[in-house]
Amino acid sequence: MVLLSIVFLAFAVAAVLPIFFIFRKAGMSPFFGFLMLIPGFGFLICLSILAFSQWNLNTAEGV
Repeated sequence: MVLLSIVFLAFAVAAVLPIFFIFRKAGMSPFFGFLMLIPGFGFLICLSILAFSQWNLNTAEGV
């Protein structure tokens, strides 16, 4: 049972961490990444937020 918990935790971190960094890079709250933990629809919700919201990017001028 402990091994199953460790495996679940590893998959949860592997799912949330990349989305956490994507939201942070897009200028949004990185805690939206925790939506990935919603079974079935979490990834779809995260993609919808990223696709239909305005990104606040801080880019250098002239680039």
